[in-house]
Amino acid sequence: MGGLTVAAWQWIGRTPAADPLRRSRPVVMWASEESDSRLSADGKWLSFVSTRDGAPHLLVQPVAGTEARPVTLSAGRILSYAWSPGGDQLAVALARRDNTILQVVPAFFGGVASQSLVLDPGPNEVRVLRWLGRRIFLQLGTNAGRSLSGADLDAGTVTDLSASWSLDGSPTMRSSNGCRSGAARARRSSSRRIAEGKMTSRSGTAAVGG
Repeated sequence: MGGLTVAAWQWIGRTPAADPLRRSRPVVMWASEESDSRLSADGKWLSFVSTRDGAPHLLVQPVAGTEARPVTLSAGRILSYAWSPGGDQLAVALARRDNTILQVVPAFFGGVASQSLVLDPGPNEVRVLRWLGRRIFLQLGTNAGRSLSGADLDAGTVTDLSASWSLDGSPTMRSSNGCRSGAARARRSSSRRIAEGKMTSRSGTAAVGG
């Protein structure tokens, strides 16, 4: 039986100098498999992929509640997803029979996609890394290796950014000159910054347990 828990840092004690204590509580009580759990930007909503209803579906529920509701998506296998900075949308990568797409749908609770971009050439691996402003950054994997791409929602295009940056398989990115940083940075060129910040979600994390 799969078990999903939410871990959050809370201050325990009567004085500000008290040590933080990490507490976890279960949020899924049914028998299924859960994976890819994420928190919204405000930390109030939890999302995860679950096999509760058979095939994997993306579910969303309030962190303070227990009712998980499915997000209605187009047909396809969920590869990866991310919350928008405002917490009202989700960017979902879907593998379909003929292609792989990135769709933007309402976070509560799916429906008609406001935008749909084809990822070409079709990757066999997609990881939605970050959503910053009107750009979504993706790690794409093909037989030739991994690459970094940026989806521009205003232009409706997906651009390969690997000429300036490469991925070394770790949660951070490495620039073409070999520099590393604990904060993920993506640049179209050395003079223009297009992404910055840790690639993990908020300090409150969602963890999947067996």
